[in-house]
Amino acid sequence: MVRAASTSALVLAAAAAHLCRATHDHATAGLPLEQPQQVRLADYAGGFDLELDVLPFVTSGGTFDTRAFGGDIPGPTLIMARGAANKANLVNRLAGPDPAYVHNEFGHISSTNIHTHGLHVPHEVPGDDVKISVAPGTTYNYEWDVPADHAPVSA
Repeated sequence: MVRAASTSALVLAAAAAHLCRATHDHATAGLPLEQPQQVRLADYAGGFDLELDVLPFVTSGGTFDTRAFGGDIPGPTLIMARGAANKANLVNRLAGPDPAYVHNEFGHISSTNIHTHGLHVPHEVPGDDVKISVAPGTTYNYEWDVPADHAPVSA
């Protein structure tokens, strides 16, 4: 999801990853909503490390493991600068499938990617190509060249 942050930046809401700290109960009425971390990609010359990992998640019904970007749910909000190459290194920390696993119609188990909506950028590598597949235990270095005249986008 992309929305206007200011006249100089675009915001990409990423469902992103790392080690886990989300232990609050999202099902309990009255709890304040937590704001996701905001990451300005321009602050990271080599690219921001966006990690996908398993997150133990606690609810009133019990604890379960899920996948999360940036160590929390929701993951961080990536802020992209206009007229710049915005870089993020997607680090897939998920384990690969069990070697004894028999594959069925589901493919690329624990693989992931990033795809944006609303950005007017080329849909090709190293950026917004939907066919990119980041396998477990690997890293992909994304780069989005956002035009300097890119219009603001609302959520």
